[in-house]
Amino acid sequence: MDTSLFLEIECIKKMAPGELEAFKTILNHYESKLSDRIVIDGSAFTPHDLNHCLSIYKIISNYIFNNLTVYNAEIGLTRRELFILNLAVLFHDISMSDVVDVERGNHSLKSAEYVKEEYDDTKSVLRSKSTLTNSECKALCEIIRAHSDVKGDPEIPVNENGLNNSKLRIKRKDTVGKNIRMLFLAGVLRLADELDVSNERLGHEYIENQLEQIEKKYEEMLERKDSERNTKIVSLNESKKHWSRLHLFESIDLDSSNSEILLVVDDDYIEQRISEGETARSLANTISEVYSKIKKEFDDISQKAFSNKDDKIYISIVRLGIKTEIKEIEKEFNNAQSRLSLNYDEKNIEQQEKVEICRHSNDKDKLEVPTLIDLTLEKKISDEINNRRLLQFGHFRLNEQYCARDWINVRELVETRTISNEIVSTIIKHINTRDVKNVMILGLDMVGALLASRVGFQLQLPVSYFVSKENTEYNAKQDLDLQLLKDKKVIIVTESIATFNTMNEAIKRYDLTDKVDSIYTVLYRYPAALQGKDLINEYKVFSLNNSFPIEVVEKSNCIYKEKLCYGKNSR
Repeated sequence: MDTSLFLEIECIKKMAPGELEAFKTILNHYESKLSDRIVIDGSAFTPHDLNHCLSIYKIISNYIFNNLTVYNAEIGLTRRELFILNLAVLFHDISMSDVVDVERGNHSLKSAEYVKEEYDDTKSVLRSKSTLTNSECKALCEIIRAHSDVKGDPEIPVNENGLNNSKLRIKRKDTVGKNIRMLFLAGVLRLADELDVSNERLGHEYIENQLEQIEKKYEEMLERKDSERNTKIVSLNESKKHWSRLHLFESIDLDSSNSEILLVVDDDYIEQRISEGETARSLANTISEVYSKIKKEFDDISQKAFSNKDDKIYISIVRLGIKTEIKEIEKEFNNAQSRLSLNYDEKNIEQQEKVEICRHSNDKDKLEVPTLIDLTLEKKISDEINNRRLLQFGHFRLNEQYCARDWINVRELVETRTISNEIVSTIIKHINTRDVKNVMILGLDMVGALLASRVGFQLQLPVSYFVSKENTEYNAKQDLDLQLLKDKKVIIVTESIATFNTMNEAIKRYDLTDKVDSIYTVLYRYPAALQGKDLINEYKVFSLNNSFPIEVVEKSNCIYKEKLCYGKNSR
């Protein structure tokens, strides 16, 4: 392969001159040691060759990194961090080649061990040309090991596998004494590796020839009766399934804002499959499965490796999506994603029930908090608020008694289709698990009314809304006359709860005290200044996000003084 192609890629081109020269020598030496074969017994259909490394460098440079910040001399990655990352990409799959006899499930560990052995060999090119210190080599090995979870090794617990490895948080120093951000670099490599799913990775003619050998090997396995037969057949089938799905995507791309990375569907291939008799639904379901797997990994990496505010500035993308011009595929894909979000997750429900039991058994002298009903959605809502800067700082009025320091634009959050759909679906799912009877859905104020109408429509329940005291001036008289159905309890839906005074006042003003079955809020903003005041233990309150505390003070104690506290940035 022409290794000069690598020198045009930004993350390689931006290395310091000394590191760049060393990298070129190392690349040329180890190129022949990278895999140019399919590992038949290890069941690795997808090539782990230099083309795969080239794709990863491109993904890092063109789609993951914010090139304005990551190479900045003052705030960007250090020259050694960039060098170590580029070495990690080069060596991350070295164990999948002929130089190491390895099973696919533990290849990340074996690749790291190979690098350590090369470093320990004082005559090796890696040792002599890289000038890595012992600390830098350890960092390189941990980054390589973390790019994929080690499978089937009982000695590696879940909480020490992949990005959970505590060694990634050790402060290892580079040659000038600066910390190497191993967790961040491991996240970059792992994400780029996960995103290399296009049909460009299907391989070339030599791969096709090897596939014929695999078919023969597969037939031989079917006839065998030894103890390893079933395990190897399962592994072979899984690899073949993964390889075949690479046909679905032709490339990756960015949206117009450069914040969403798109898996670009190979529409020509899809249309060919449809013309051969496959349905759009089945193809869209397969696309949805691949997308969901990558998105789960994407979310996990973002949470574990990119959550540090000092590192976030280096990453451009905050979301993952798909791109297709085939409307039927787009429609069926959205349907498949909706079905996934509405499916009952028994483990999650069980976990939430445990959380609820735990919270309701707390010491009653402490502030009760609403039960969080979906941990995954809480993270999505937090990410959306942070990434879109919906948390706005300023001084504003909560109600007649309290003022606060910041505000979240929940209306804009809820008007985002994907988040809104998930909020509504999660509330519906939770209501169904509770099996409530004889209720109507009641929205508080505008956002609550919007959500309540969608929840009620899908549950086929009657819907109404009511208005808080501070919003009465914005509503016509007929909007303020709440009509309740006789003998029905109410499930209230609202956008946010902090002190609970607004909700309490509205409940009492409309004489709902004995009618409230439960309350669902998008946000619960823990008012640290009001600790010890048990404000919500009268009702069943369920929340979708408890992760944004709020600084609340009584207006009489406000620094603007009671008579001057009008609330800047007021809603």
